[in-house]
Amino acid sequence: MWGRAIAVWLAVTAVEFVHGTLRWIFLRPRAGDFLWRQIAVFTGSVLFLVIVYVCEPWMALRSFADCLRVGLPWVVLTLAFEWNFGRYVVGRSWESIAAEYNLSHRGLMPAGQAIFAMTPWIRWRLLEASANHGRKTGLGDGLLLTFRRLAGKGRKSGVKPLDSRQSGEMLWHFGQG
Repeated sequence: MWGRAIAVWLAVTAVEFVHGTLRWIFLRPRAGDFLWRQIAVFTGSVLFLVIVYVCEPWMALRSFADCLRVGLPWVVLTLAFEWNFGRYVVGRSWESIAAEYNLSHRGLMPAGQAIFAMTPWIRWRLLEASANHGRKTGLGDGLLLTFRRLAGKGRKSGVKPLDSRQSGEMLWHFGQG
């Protein structure tokens, strides 16, 4: 699992490096500093999810604990890469890099890192929702099934809706399987 998880992290890092470079060149001058960062968190999160969606069967994550064992080290590796690359390759100051993580100063990196840490779990939950529904589904179907069940709108799709007590428990213990 570890070798494959590192390979997926390297793929995500390479894609995100190209994504970040293209955003910096084309989007930042047109959208302004804060808006391009907001767009970056969204588009980066979509890229994370797509890559992990494709690679998760290869990584063979079998439980919530497996998802944590992959997602959290990915964040640690990413932080080490970003801080060292920013400081020693790009030449940014430590204060400048830290500002990217300061939510009170509109730094959005913590949101992106949190989403990145959760991508293995999101993929695992989508697979679980698909399996519980009795058919193989794609990314959109899995999301739809999960959100329909949470919202209690599963009657037409054959998904048993949850009452409010069950919904709260599911949200609180969503990753416990």
